[in-house]
Amino acid sequence: MCIKSAQHTVAFHVNDLKSSHKDPKVNDDFEKWLEQTYGKQGKVKIKQGKFHEHLGMNFDFSVEGRLKVDMRDYVKEMLGSFPTTLGKMM
Repeated sequence: MCIKSAQHTVAFHVNDLKSSHKDPKVNDDFEKWLEQTYGKQGKVKIKQGKFHEHLGMNFDFSVEGRLKVDMRDYVKEMLGSFPTTLGKMM
């Protein structure tokens, strides 16, 4: 969706959302709309800033114009909970 001549991206996964726009006010207005529309179901939780965890991924927006995605912690947790120890692969 284009708002204020820039794309407002909203990604959905079950009951989790990730909203992004170059103008922080657009995300603030979206938060208010979410709270008014769905706040009766439970508090809408918002996290803003340069670092985010979403669905096992760590997003790092600390460098202008770049995104670093890290899933090492998720993979370590997944391997640690695997019921069988795997042997050396080839």
